[in-house]
Amino acid sequence: MWTMTQLFKLRIRERKMKKKIVVIILSLFATASASAAAPRYYWGISYINAETEFMGETDEDSGFEARFGYVLNEYFSLEAGYLDLGTMELPSSQDGGGSFETDGYGISVLGTYPINNFNLVGKIGNLWWESEGLLGSIAGPVSYSNDGADLIYGVGLSYGINDYIDIKVEFNDSEDFNWSSLGINYRF
Repeated sequence: MWTMTQLFKLRIRERKMKKKIVVIILSLFATASASAAAPRYYWGISYINAETEFMGETDEDSGFEARFGYVLNEYFSLEAGYLDLGTMELPSSQDGGGSFETDGYGISVLGTYPINNFNLVGKIGNLWWESEGLLGSIAGPVSYSNDGADLIYGVGLSYGINDYIDIKVEFNDSEDFNWSSLGINYRF
């Protein structure tokens, strides 16, 4: 049979043991979260200044890009995005003029070279685009629609404000469009 003193000592040991277990578990969680890898997914948005070429004419307009990415490792990422490349205004003449809007979807592989909080970025991928609008003619406005797929490539620089937010600038080119962008990525 247990005496009161023995039961009291047993309860004290039990409490000490429970405290040790709690401290060990909390230490493990703290160590795991401190050593956890950086966030692997990100989404971002950028302001775009796009240049479009059409029938020997060139026009610039602003647009935006919304993207989602996955970081494979320190050096490579996969990215998919929607691009609004703005509206091209064609010069008016007796039988010409008009405008059309272009947007598209892209998938790219990004190569990254980290230098402290900065990252040099190279990009290669594909852009599927569509243009729609009205073009002028002698008979009056004519509906215009065109689509295509272009190889895209680009270079950029990003700056990591912290583990979750990057500011980036990019310069991209394709057969029919080129654009520069200033944007932000949020990692999660």
